Amino acid sequence: MAAHIPDFTQETTSVISTGNSELDKKIADGLPLQSLTLIEGENDTGKSVLTRQIMYGAMKQGLSVDLFTTENTTKSFVKQMESMSLDVCEYFAWEYLSGGSPTMSLALNGTKKR
Repeated sequence: MAAHIPDFTQETTSVISTGNSELDKKIADGLPLQSLTLIEGENDTGKSVLTRQIMYGAMKQGLSVDLFTTENTTKSFVKQMESMSLDVCEYFAWEYLSGGSPTMSLALNGTKKR
């Protein structure tokens, strides 16, 4: 399935939707841009899944995302996203998403790709 590349004529938002309406309801309709959000919890509680969902929602809104991780290669990251039915291949191709190592960090820089 092809990624939905957003229409940049739409009004700029100040909130990142996760792309999942149920999750958005739980976090006050999304995460505010230009804010610091800490996602913490015990092992295997879904922190990585939530982070990936937020990343996907940001990209669907046309925001660029930088991911730095020690846990994945680019290939394994794409496979994990696909296992969640989140196809990010076109986002890599259109440079909405860039990845690297060696630290686990997520930067939602709030810049629109044009």
